Amino acid sequence: MKKLSTLIVLALIVTIGGVYAAWHYNRGQVSLEISRSATMASIQSDTSKGTISIDQTANSGNGNTLKFLVDDTGTIDWKADLVPSGSVWVKFTPAANADATVQANGIKMKATITIGGTQETYDGKKIFTAKEGANSFNINTTASLDSQQITAEQIAACLNFNEGADIVLDTYDDNLAYETAMKTYIIVITISEA
Repeated sequence: MKKLSTLIVLALIVTIGGVYAAWHYNRGQVSLEISRSATMASIQSDTSKGTISIDQTANSGNGNTLKFLVDDTGTIDWKADLVPSGSVWVKFTPAANADATVQANGIKMKATITIGGTQETYDGKKIFTAKEGANSFNINTTASLDSQQITAEQIAACLNFNEGADIVLDTYDDNLAYETAMKTYIIVITISEA
C-alpha cells in the first residue's frame, strides 16, 4: 500500500506540475485600414471676377465728361430743361484668378440708374426720379475687355425730369429755389455685370 500511495503522490505531482498558465503576448504586426473618398478643399467664389473702373485715358484723355445741365432751351421761356452732355468710359479688368473665359474675353456690363440724396421737391414735384422698369441699359452686348462708353443721353433716358411737368422759373428767386432743391439729388450710376 505504501507503493500505491507513493504512486498516487507521484501521479498528483506530475499532474499538478504539468498544469501551467498560458501567457499570451501580442507580438504580431499592427495594422489599421481607413478608407475615404477623395474630396476637394472647400471652394470659395465670393470674390469678384475683377474690377470696373473709369478709364481716364479713353479717347479725350479725360475719360469723364458727363454733365447734366438744367437750362432754358427756348421751347418755353424760362422753362427748366435737362441738357445732358458728355460721356464716361468704363473698363473691366479681370482678377488674376478669374475664369479663363473672363480673362480672355471680359464681361458684358450694364448700367443701372437710381437717385440718391434727400430729394427735396420744387413746386410739389421731384426734380429727378428713375424710370420704373426702364432705369437700366446694356453697355456692351458681347463680353469685352475694351473700354466702353456711356453717354449722358443714355443716362437721361432712364430718368424722369420734373415728373414730366413744365417747371417755369420766371423769377430770379424761383431759379434760386429750384437750384437749392436740385442740389439735394444725386444721380447714381451703378455699373455691373449684365
